Amino acid sequence: MIRFIGLLAIFSSAYAATLQDYTEQALCNNPSIGAQSKATQAACERSWATYGPFLPGVNFEGGGVHEDTKVYEDTYRYAFLEGRWNLYRGGGDWAHMRASERRFSLAKLELSRMRKALTQDVATAFYNLLYLKQAHNLYQKVIDGNDEYMEIAKRKWKSGLTTEVDVLEFDLQKDRYLIDQRYIDEQQFSHKENLAQLISCATCPEDIDVEGSFPEEHTVDLCQAKEQALSCRDDYLQSCLHTAIAKDEACIARSDLLPSIDLIATWGTEPHRRNDRGNGGKVMLNFSVPLFHGGQRWRHWRSAKAHERQSCCTYRDDKNRLITEVATIVNRLDVIARQLHSEQKRKTTLTDYLSMTREEYSRGTKNSPDLAGAAERLLNSSLRVISLRRDYALALADLATATGSYFAG
Repeated sequence: MIRFIGLLAIFSSAYAATLQDYTEQALCNNPSIGAQSKATQAACERSWATYGPFLPGVNFEGGGVHEDTKVYEDTYRYAFLEGRWNLYRGGGDWAHMRASERRFSLAKLELSRMRKALTQDVATAFYNLLYLKQAHNLYQKVIDGNDEYMEIAKRKWKSGLTTEVDVLEFDLQKDRYLIDQRYIDEQQFSHKENLAQLISCATCPEDIDVEGSFPEEHTVDLCQAKEQALSCRDDYLQSCLHTAIAKDEACIARSDLLPSIDLIATWGTEPHRRNDRGNGGKVMLNFSVPLFHGGQRWRHWRSAKAHERQSCCTYRDDKNRLITEVATIVNRLDVIARQLHSEQKRKTTLTDYLSMTREEYSRGTKNSPDLAGAAERLLNSSLRVISLRRDYALALADLATATGSYFAG
């Protein structure tokens, strides 16, 4: 309760929140998660209902009868209790129970899958916003630096060491930076709207802000990731259950071709017992053997067996697709990590190059295009670094989904 009140306080006004805050808010308020939770409860009740056929059923029947035939005319009342207990139904009841329990498991897996997918969607929106926020701040830093270079150019112009062209050079550069910064701000608003929709919170998109950092790169074990995916991936486990349910459906269809045995007991006055109006009871063992139903039940069983074979093929295809997907994501993480390492080294070199170019421009050995070009190259490299960090974070979120785990950032 305290945690929920804290979340409300965070989202009631403009305040920078972490990925964990937004994820908890989304899982708490998202209507799709709530709807699937209710569907899971319904599947649980249906699962318990399948235990009923294994217990005897008791009915009370009563009423009045008036008979008027050519032989006799009679009016009487009847009332009796009937108990019926199925002893054998071709294994259909057991198959119904197993299928229902597996459908309940399917519903729970679907809820888990939706929660993990929502976590990934929130992480995607969060890291896109974090990238745009850092890019905005980066542009602001470059604009401030450009203003400093412009002041140097103005002092040199007043001293007669250069012309007004240098001042115009930095002024044009600033205009371009401001245009790019405004474009980033427009993108931020779009991603804020998306995040506000995901967390299902009555908050203006302008009030949404993010704080945090991108996850550090680390080595991912491919074999371990594959094993985790095969044991924890919800849609893969659902595919396993669908295959098992198809087998249960085939058993249910086959049970319609087999005999059934019921134990029936009654006590009381039954209708059509005109000559015996007193209370009485009977116990009967009833056998029912299906002989011919126009081939309908046979065709249903054949159809169920074909569906079972189809489910097995789908299961194997899902397994191969899952392994390929995990391998692709792990390879992408490795490529991004290597690119990030190279770009960080380049950024360090460009930082030193900009510092030296600024000093040489102040002394007059470098001109304004050199300094503006050095600043722009450093900006592009810095943007590339945070872009790769964002891509690495999103790839980690994809890997969490592929391996069936919650993404924690």
